Amino acid sequence: MNIFRYFESLFPPPQSQASADKRQAQFRQKLVASYARGNASLQNGRFVTSQQIAEKKAALRKHNF
Repeated sequence: MNIFRYFESLFPPPQSQASADKRQAQFRQKLVASYARGNASLQNGRFVTSQQIAEKKAALRKHNF
């Protein structure tokens, strides 16, 4: 094994924010799916986080009916 590849595996280059967000979302989906027994929507990753709920509420408050 090349020494440079070894150090690269120990100290990977920093991730971009988009890829870090994607990995965090995948981790969150796997975590919820592992605890969701009997609920197909949660197991498939169809759930809404509290942050997304707050964003929807803020958008509704700004809307003019």
